[in-house]
Amino acid sequence: MLPVLCSLFLRTSSSLLDGFFYSENRAQWACLDCDAGTFSKQSASICKQCSAGKFSTSIGAVECQMCVSGKYSLQGATVCVCCTAGTFSLEGVSTCEPCIAGKFSVSDEAKECQNCVSGKYSSEVSVLLVHFLSIGHLFVKNVLLENFRL
Repeated sequence: MLPVLCSLFLRTSSSLLDGFFYSENRAQWACLDCDAGTFSKQSASICKQCSAGKFSTSIGAVECQMCVSGKYSLQGATVCVCCTAGTFSLEGVSTCEPCIAGKFSVSDEAKECQNCVSGKYSSEVSVLLVHFLSIGHLFVKNVLLENFRL
């Protein structure tokens, strides 16, 4: 019933509440909730999409939340997506970055890539790494990574 309350608020004030916007396309005065993935500030006439690296899960959001390290989002996101093995991300980014040669990540949601220890190396970007079994088999998606050793 918030649109009714907001409708009364509109008639007595020139300001709108945060998280709501006025739609001129409506036949009546009403404040409408912003959808998930969007937000608005007070007196907004439209909802804005969350920028890349941010998200909002609820309707009527007044701001978007930052994705944590190990996750990313595109513009207008309602959730952050986990980085996959072989990639990492810092906080508030729009994509996961591949680990560079000499580094690796074997788990999802990596906040950073690990250095290969002495006596081991990785000469290829490990984007397609799924996991490394203790018996030494490397499983990849579509392409076998050459010269990869943990």
